Amino acid sequence: MSLQAVSQKIPLSDHPVFGFFDQDIIDKLTAGLEPVMLEADDVLLRQGDPGDAMYLLDDGLLQVYLEQDDGATQISLNSIVPGSIVGELALISGQPRNATVVASEPSVLFKLSRTSFETLVEQYPEVEAAMSTVIQPRIQRKQLAEMLSSLLGDSIGQDTVQNVQARSEWITLLSGEMLFHEDDPADALYIVVNGRLRASAMDSNGLPIDLGEVGAGETVGEYALLTNNPRTASVFAIRDSSLIKVSADALQTLLANHPQAVFKLAQTLINRQVRQYAPEKDMNPRAMTMCLVPLDDVARYVDLCQAIEQALGVYGKTLVLTADRFNALYGNNEASQMPFSHALNNLITHWLNSRENEYKYIIYVADQANSNWTQRCARQSDRILLIGDANDTAPDQQDWERTLLRSHPNTQTDLILVHDTLPSDGARYWLAERHVDSVFHLKKECLSSRSRLARMLSGNAVGLVLAGGGARGMAHVGVIRALEEAGYEIDYVGGTSMGALVGAAYARGADWHDLADLAKRFSDPKLIKDPTVPITALMSGRKVTRILKSIYGDETYIEDLPRKFFCVASNLSRARPEIFHQGLLWRSVRGSMAIPSIFPPIIHQDDILVDGALMNNFPLDIMRREVGSGTVIGIDVNPVKTKRGRPYDFGSHISGWRVLLSRINPFAQSIRVPSINSVVMRSMFVNSNYQFRNMRGIADMLITPQVSAYGVLDYDKYEDIVEYGYQAALQALEKSSITV
Repeated sequence: MSLQAVSQKIPLSDHPVFGFFDQDIIDKLTAGLEPVMLEADDVLLRQGDPGDAMYLLDDGLLQVYLEQDDGATQISLNSIVPGSIVGELALISGQPRNATVVASEPSVLFKLSRTSFETLVEQYPEVEAAMSTVIQPRIQRKQLAEMLSSLLGDSIGQDTVQNVQARSEWITLLSGEMLFHEDDPADALYIVVNGRLRASAMDSNGLPIDLGEVGAGETVGEYALLTNNPRTASVFAIRDSSLIKVSADALQTLLANHPQAVFKLAQTLINRQVRQYAPEKDMNPRAMTMCLVPLDDVARYVDLCQAIEQALGVYGKTLVLTADRFNALYGNNEASQMPFSHALNNLITHWLNSRENEYKYIIYVADQANSNWTQRCARQSDRILLIGDANDTAPDQQDWERTLLRSHPNTQTDLILVHDTLPSDGARYWLAERHVDSVFHLKKECLSSRSRLARMLSGNAVGLVLAGGGARGMAHVGVIRALEEAGYEIDYVGGTSMGALVGAAYARGADWHDLADLAKRFSDPKLIKDPTVPITALMSGRKVTRILKSIYGDETYIEDLPRKFFCVASNLSRARPEIFHQGLLWRSVRGSMAIPSIFPPIIHQDDILVDGALMNNFPLDIMRREVGSGTVIGIDVNPVKTKRGRPYDFGSHISGWRVLLSRINPFAQSIRVPSINSVVMRSMFVNSNYQFRNMRGIADMLITPQVSAYGVLDYDKYEDIVEYGYQAALQALEKSSITV
C-alpha cells in the first residue's frame, strides 16, 4: 500500500485534529507516515512502554485497557475506531504509555515516529497545541476509570466509565476557591481526582469547626445527596484541585448497577462522623506534596534538599523536583517555565499529578522569584515551606514572596530556619512580616536534626503530652528519664500548668537530670509563695515570675526552641482555651499555670488568662492535630479519685472562725475541712478528668503514674513522685509495641 493511497484513504484535510491546518502541514505529516498491519489480538502498545510514536487508525478496531497494579486485572477504557489517533499522549509528553492497546480485529494503522513529529512541531508549533486539545478527554477518561475502580472496589467496564463520563462534569478549583457552602442544596457528589479540600461547619455559637481534609481518591458531598438534605458543611480547596462532579441521576444509575458502592460511601460517612467527635490518626494521604521556597540563593540549598530527600525516604518513596530536574525528567527544557495558558499546560499538570501515584512525598523546589515554575510548585502543593539561612539577617518580605503567599491563603505555610548551631534565637525577626503556621529549626550537617524535620514533615513525629497536676506533675521528670534511656526521640512537647513548666524546659533542651534539679528548686515553697492582700489572688506572682525567668531566660521565645512546644491557658474573657505556639516562653508558661485565686492571671491581648487546667488539662487532642498520623505519648498524673485520711466532718455551712478556734484550742475537737488551695486545685481537674474519658484512645502510649497518695501541693515529696513516674514509664514501655 503506497503512501499516496494512504492520503486518499484517510484524507487528513477532513480529520478533526488536522483538518484546519494548511496543506503544507498535511503534506509533511503524510510524508512521515509508515504503514503498520495488525492481526486480531495483536498488541499495538503496552502500558509502561516508552512513548516513541503515535498512530492513525485507518481500518479495523482497537481496544484500550488500563492494567491494575496486581498485573492481572484490566479495565476496558475505550474502543478506537477508524480516523482516531492512538498514542499521542505519550508521544507529546515523552512519558511511558499509560494504557495497553490491542487489536480487536485485523487493523491498518499509520505510524508517526517521534523524530518525524518533533521535526513537524519545530516548524509548526500549532500542531502540538491542537493535539493537546484532543488528548484531554482521554486523560479524563483514564482518571475517571481509576477513581471508579477505587470507589466500586472491583473491575468495571467501559460502558460504566463512558456512561458516568457523559453525565459528569470536570471541575478545577484554584487554591481558596469554594466548592459549596453549608446549607446549599445538594445536586451532586464530587470525586477528588487530585489536590486537597477542607471542610468546615458552624457550631451552635456561630464559630467555625474544622471537619478535616479530603484528598485524592475520596468523595465529598455524598451525605447531603443521599439524604436529600442541604449541605452540612462548607468545602473549599486548599491547593489547586481537579474534581469530577457526578450528578444525582448518574449516581443513582451507578449504585443500581454496583450496589457495593453503597457500603464504600457509608464507610466514608461513618469515618468522618467519628473524626468529628474524637481526633484520631489521620489516614496517610496518597501523596504529600510540599513547595520549598528559598528566601535567598537557591543554590545554597541543593545539597540540603538531597539530604532532606534521603531523610524523608525512610518513610516513603520521595522525589525532589527543581526546575532543571523536572525539565530533564519531563523531556522538555522549557517545560518548567511553560505559561499556564500554553497548550501543553494540561499535559504538564497531568504528568505532575501522575507522580503522586508513584511517590509518597514530593518536594518542589521553587525559584527565588514568583516565576511560572514557582507558581506551579505552589499550585501543586499541600504545604508551602519557606526556607532561609538563620545566620543571615532576616530579610524583608519581597514583593514576589508576598504575591505568592497571598495567592495561596489557605495553604499551610511553614518556615524552616537553617542554623550552624542549636539552640538559637531570632525567629521572631523572620516572622515580623510573615504569618506562618509553624517554625522548624534545622542544624547544618546534623543527621538527627534532619531526621526530626523529616518526621515532622512526613507525619511521623513523636509528641509528648504532659498533664497539669501541681506537685504530682513532677512525675513527668521520671517518665522523661525512662524515655531518654529507651532512646525515644521526642519532636513535639505540649502541656498544661505543671506539665507546661516541665515541658517547656524539656523543649528548650534540658535532659532529665536538669529537670530533676528543676523539681528540687520547686520543692522549697519560699521560692514561690509571696502572699499579698487577697484582692485578685493570694500570691502576688512576683516570685513565680522570677523563677520562670531564671529557668527559661527573659528573652526566650517558643518559636526558637529546638523541640516544638505548645502550652494551654484558659481565656476567661472569651470562654475558650488559649494555645501558645509562639511568644515569650516564660510568659506563656506563667499564663498556663496561673491557678485562679492562688496566682494572679496574665493579661494577653486585653484578655484575662488563667490556668489551662480549667479547660484542657491534658491536651492530647491538640497534640494529635499537630502530629497527625505520628505518635502521641501522654502522661496523666491526675487520679480519678484521690486517697485521703479521715473524712471531712462539716455540715452545709462553715465558720472560718470556728475552724480556726478548733485548731488553736488544744481542748477543742478538730473540725476537718478542705483548704481553699485544695478545693481550687481539685476543682480545676474535674472537668479535664471528665473529658479525658472520651479521649483515652487518642494516645498511642498512655502513662499513668500512681501518685494519688500525694497532694497537689506536696512539692517537698518530689523525689518519691519522680521515682513513681520512672517506674510507671518502665512498665508502659515494656508493654508498648511502639518502635523508636
